Amino acid sequence: MNIAALKVESMPSIVLNGRGDPRTIMSGVRAGALRPTDAGCGFSVSARPERMRSIWRDPLPTCRRAEHDMGMPATEHRRWTADEVRAMPEDGNRYEVIDGELHVSPPPKITHESLVVRVVVALDPYVREQRIGYLFASRGEVAPDPDTLVEPDVFVLPPVNGRRPASWKVAGTPVLVVEVLSPSSVRRDRTVKRRLYQRMGVEYWIVDPDARLVERWMPADTRAEVCEEELLWHPFGAVELYRLQVNALFAAALDG
Repeated sequence: MNIAALKVESMPSIVLNGRGDPRTIMSGVRAGALRPTDAGCGFSVSARPERMRSIWRDPLPTCRRAEHDMGMPATEHRRWTADEVRAMPEDGNRYEVIDGELHVSPPPKITHESLVVRVVVALDPYVREQRIGYLFASRGEVAPDPDTLVEPDVFVLPPVNGRRPASWKVAGTPVLVVEVLSPSSVRRDRTVKRRLYQRMGVEYWIVDPDARLVERWMPADTRAEVCEEELLWHPFGAVELYRLQVNALFAAALDG
């Protein structure tokens, strides 16, 4: 892969092994000065894979089980901490650490942010009316342990003593996490983050703007439930069932 030929907005995410400064490496990649084979640069570039999705057209169900299992082994490197990530500069990039491995992603595209907004608009009335928690969007943090800190695109946190959490550090395990796929996050969202959220016992939705579907992962699932028309959600404590109209979600975000 020729890194110099990649535009910043479509650059794959970078996984650092601790042998280089993330800010220096990001600048080098943008300028075309670094290649994946550069000795000592301490990073690997994960290009967007071909969509691993087999579509079985059933006439009746609005959701189905995916025909792929995205399990991949993680690579152990120098361990980063959540506190180190919190100290990273506000330079527009997203810094996350998962099990001690640092992930750096470029700023998202407009399409991505449009979908994030539409997910929030769709969920907010239900979350408030059913009093199941508090809805947050990008740049909020979920840090289940000292070596892990992620910033989900959309997530719902439960109340703490009946009230909104006073800080990210005292917040409980999310009720729901939603990630919107982008070219830089496909592998991470479908593998590394999916394993993390399942381990935490969190319901996880992956919004795929290219395929216009939502993958739903429950903690014990080995295959995603793929929803192309409607997704039904009934979280603990809610009286009413929530219906996410998948087609309408993408139409509002991408066709407007």
